[in-house]
Amino acid sequence: ASGNMGHQHLGPPHCLVTGEKYESVTMDNGYNKYMMLKVRGVSQGDFGSYKCVAKNSLGETDGLIKLDEIPAPSTTSTFTATAVTTPISSRKK
Repeated sequence: ASGNMGHQHLGPPHCLVTGEKYESVTMDNGYNKYMMLKVRGVSQGDFGSYKCVAKNSLGETDGLIKLDEIPAPSTTSTFTATAVTTPISSRKK
């Protein structure tokens, strides 16, 4: 059975995901189909929930995915210098 699949971003703006920014990649193992949504050049407006809807002659199903912002780790490094001195002893012969 043939079917349609698409992603819809549930945050503003409400639209079907298409274009150069978004790419739907479908993987098929012969029985199941898996879909991955690639988001290029992620910006603040891309964070939120996405709904994937699949329809065919037998019905329809949907699923939700959420894109959360995770702050980048700090790039500040700490450098500690430690001076080690070793006394040199002199011996008289």
